[in-house]
Amino acid sequence: ATAYVNPAGFALIADELEAAVTVRLLLGSDPDESLMLPSAAEAADRDERIRAAVSEHEAWLIAERDAMGYTRLATSQARRMVAWLEALGVDGAARVEVRRYSSGFLHGKAYIADDTVLPAVLAGSSNMTFAGLSLNAELNIGYAAGDPVHGNKVRDWFDYYWKRSEPYDLAALY
Repeated sequence: ATAYVNPAGFALIADELEAAVTVRLLLGSDPDESLMLPSAAEAADRDERIRAAVSEHEAWLIAERDAMGYTRLATSQARRMVAWLEALGVDGAARVEVRRYSSGFLHGKAYIADDTVLPAVLAGSSNMTFAGLSLNAELNIGYAAGDPVHGNKVRDWFDYYWKRSEPYDLAALY
């Protein structure tokens, strides 16, 4: 789960993602501070603020794509990400499913690995962008995936929002 993703961020963890049998990628919009209203009296326009945030999120994804430039590296990373997003399993089913939560603000980040050797979850602040995974001062905490207190709570949080999200064609955007 991440609010933002870009090909350079994908490239940092691409080897692991491409080795996964299946991946569920959940995107969520991040509220702009100007859209946040603290008083309950102003809660009536919540749906409009959510629509504005989702629209702003879409605009960010497009702007991020358009700002990549036309270097060989950027093009290679984008093509690799699209190939991964469109990959099919041996059964012909999509290996990667992307959804976007648009019923509210989803700003949390979670990386969950169902690896047989090292199942784990990482929850924190890092978006799946180059800056989020390599440059910014972020904080992420990891747990064993089956940890009954923390790991399972992260998994439950992800599943809750996944079920309430709609399919999103990230590959088409790139």
